[in-house]
Amino acid sequence: MKFVYPVDPKNGKDKLPVYLKGASNLTGYYPIGRMNTWHGGIHYEGNNPLKAISDGKIIAYRVPEKYYEETINNKTSKYSNGFVLIQHHYKNPDNKQELTFYSLYNHLSSFEEMEKKKFPNFLTVDSYVIADNAKDITKVKGVTIKSGRSGGLTLAVAPKGTVLTFEEEANNYSRRKVKYITPNGKEIIGYTWIKEYKGEQLVDVETGEVLSAVFEGSNGDKGANLREEANSDSAVIQLMPRGTSIEVDENDQGKTGWLKVKKVGGKRVTGYCHSEGLSVVDVVILTKENLIR
Repeated sequence: MKFVYPVDPKNGKDKLPVYLKGASNLTGYYPIGRMNTWHGGIHYEGNNPLKAISDGKIIAYRVPEKYYEETINNKTSKYSNGFVLIQHHYKNPDNKQELTFYSLYNHLSSFEEMEKKKFPNFLTVDSYVIADNAKDITKVKGVTIKSGRSGGLTLAVAPKGTVLTFEEEANNYSRRKVKYITPNGKEIIGYTWIKEYKGEQLVDVETGEVLSAVFEGSNGDKGANLREEANSDSAVIQLMPRGTSIEVDENDQGKTGWLKVKKVGGKRVTGYCHSEGLSVVDVVILTKENLIR
């Protein structure tokens, strides 16, 4: 069982034992307060996060929507009734003595305050999205969409059967400006060859339909592959586009490597994705509607 100090000193010069007894605070000494009465805790004045003093289980908590206000002698002060109660269970490895004890963290941040800063981990869950730098692609055969009229970078390969939209009137150029919509809805504007290529018409100059499969390359979508098995040689079920939300099996959450995927964009699936193509986003599970008022 690991024990830690619940707070860090205000600066590196403070001695922790002295600081934790309240000597660096205006009030709230432990165990005897400034009025020479029993005081069962310490006051911590500052903005740094509090830490649980040891491993344990949260058995109760309360989060106020906003701070309460009270006016005494024409002075208005704010306070919070928010708290976290943690149960700890200690077992001595030598003589097998056991002890259950509790730690209480009182007067904590309000919901509105945490919205401005950060919610603690126990009020969030890990949500996974396909990372913006995920590099998996789907290869197809069709015609190339180039970045310039004279060529340039290949932006995508539009598969045979795709209908391109002409973005300019017919002209004498070999390449014509077109709009191509990828299978996952990404819009790509570029230039494609509309004259005969090695005796073959690549694109219908009237309808924009891709007639040829002469070139091979990415269809323009990038993301992370969902595979049937947890290895890179397994068959690809689908390409999950960048930014897509997915649900990872609870037994794999927080892990790295191949993760079992249960949902993609809200639809149920069964497959595996490597964590390299994922980003983790904290989702707050507490809402204002859940608060006790």
